[in-house]
Amino acid sequence: MTTPDSRIYVAPCINSTGGRWLDPLDADYDAAVAEISQDGQIEIFAPDHEGFSGIRSDSVFELKDIAQRASKTHEPDAFVAYMAHTGCNAEQADQHFDDAYSGRWSDEEEYANDIAEQTMEIPKRLWPYFNVEAFARDLFMSDYFSVPASEGGIHVFRHI
Repeated sequence: MTTPDSRIYVAPCINSTGGRWLDPLDADYDAAVAEISQDGQIEIFAPDHEGFSGIRSDSVFELKDIAQRASKTHEPDAFVAYMAHTGCNAEQADQHFDDAYSGRWSDEEEYANDIAEQTMEIPKRLWPYFNVEAFARDLFMSDYFSVPASEGGIHVFRHI
């Protein structure tokens, strides 16, 4: 799932069935949260959420922050995947995402092949002897990592 499709179930702690699903990117999100919390009189939490693959939080405001930061990137799904894989918070991901993200690829070998073509001067007649599988394995053992993309393929990130 991508973050633009995210939603958060906001509920009062005293009655988790008394909540409702909210869109964290909706302009009325804060007003709806205030209404559920009866203007801060009742403690609230997020017992469920969708569109934050791999991220677990029961904070309605932390999830909103993640959704807003992700929506400002060119790949919201990748932003959330980066957070989930690295374990960083939204602020850290915001600082490092653009430097770490190397794009969406069909697989690690496709990415390695692209890197080889752009950075190595291998004569065309020798390309059949180049072991792209081994090169990909070596790249992703230390310098890069990949995370499955929700719409197929993988997101590739450089370790920072």
